[in-house]
Amino acid sequence: MPEVLLTGDGLGYTAKIDKSGALFTVGSIVSMPSITLGSVDVQIGAVEIRDQGSDNRATVAGSALFVFGTTGSFFYNSVSSITSGADSAIGSVVSTGSFYLLGWEAGGTAEAKFRLKRGATVMSTLRNSTAQRYISRDFMYPVHFNSGTVITVTGEHGETLSQNFEATLWYKLI
Repeated sequence: MPEVLLTGDGLGYTAKIDKSGALFTVGSIVSMPSITLGSVDVQIGAVEIRDQGSDNRATVAGSALFVFGTTGSFFYNSVSSITSGADSAIGSVVSTGSFYLLGWEAGGTAEAKFRLKRGATVMSTLRNSTAQRYISRDFMYPVHFNSGTVITVTGEHGETLSQNFEATLWYKLI
């Protein structure tokens, strides 16, 4: 058994962190009370705290803990008659406060390439297909944006006729 640096007990179950930073458990953790570390520094790499019964999750950013779940918000917009070959805006939002972007979705009536942009900079690209008209991306680590940031979703297709597209952004104000 490795040398234990930190132990937390809850409801008869134990979580332990060893010198390598590995977290191991004894039993099945149902609920863990808070663990006081004092002035001990613990580095364990990437951590996801998640409720097993839902998609609610928490993210540690600096010294703050943000919990994401059903209290998040979304922005949705649809655009009709996007012409062929043009990278056209489907929706754009200017943040009125700091927020975390949790994910986005785009789709429409034709195969297309969708871009998520911060200002003019492309952050993420998705491409749909005939078999999957709507595509999405959930960010494993939510992306932080300051107040006043412009976020835009664009779409570009190569069809002969104009097409219809829509996009949704999921975010959490902080």
